[in-house]
Amino acid sequence: MRKIISILRWIAVMLISLLGFVTAPIIFPIAYLLRNVKLFRNHLLWYYYDDEDTIYGTEWFRYSSGYKLEGVFWFDKFVCAYHWSALRNPAWNLQASLQPEQSTKWIQSSKGMLNKYGKIQKVTEMAVLKYMNIDGIYSDNKGEYLSLRYSILGSMFLWYEVSRKLYWRYSYAKNVYKDYWVEIQLGTNDRRYTWRLKIKKTKIFE
Repeated sequence: MRKIISILRWIAVMLISLLGFVTAPIIFPIAYLLRNVKLFRNHLLWYYYDDEDTIYGTEWFRYSSGYKLEGVFWFDKFVCAYHWSALRNPAWNLQASLQPEQSTKWIQSSKGMLNKYGKIQKVTEMAVLKYMNIDGIYSDNKGEYLSLRYSILGSMFLWYEVSRKLYWRYSYAKNVYKDYWVEIQLGTNDRRYTWRLKIKKTKIFE
C-alpha cells in the first residue's frame, strides 16, 4: 500500500506541474511585463518566475543558446527569458515548490547499476547525460558533445524512505543505437519530483 501511495503522490505532483507547463507559454509574457511589480512578482504570479537561476536562465544556457543580456534590444532579452522560463523550465517556482522530504535516505531496495567514467556510483545517484561544448568546456545538460567524464550511465530503480515517507526513483542513461543516447528520470531526485525523457543524437567528446 505504501508503494501505491508513493506512486499516486508522484502522479498528483506531475499533474500540478503539467498545469504549469501548459499555462506558462501564455502567462509568462504577462509575468515578464509585471516582473517589477511586487504584488505580481512576489504573490500573484510567483509560480511563473525562476528564483533559482533568474528568468534569463543560467550562464551556460545563455552561452550555448547564443543569448546576451548586455548591449541588446529589450525584445532580445525577452526572447531569452521566454525560452528559459516559458519553454525550457516553465513555471519553475511552481515545480521547485513541490519538493519531497529532505533528510537522510534509508534504502529499502535497489535494482541496477550506475557508473561514471568507469567507476561504480552509489545507488542513490541518478543516471544522467552531461555535455561539453566544442571548446571542451563543461555545459551541464546541453552542449555539442556528450561527456563521459561527467555523465552517469546505466539504469537504477530505487525505493527509499525519508522521514517515514516512502519514495522511489528510476533513471536510465545509455547509448541505444549508434550516436543516439536516451535519458529517462522518474520519481524523485534529491531536490524535487521529476519526469524527464531526452533522446539525443550526439558525438562523444572524450
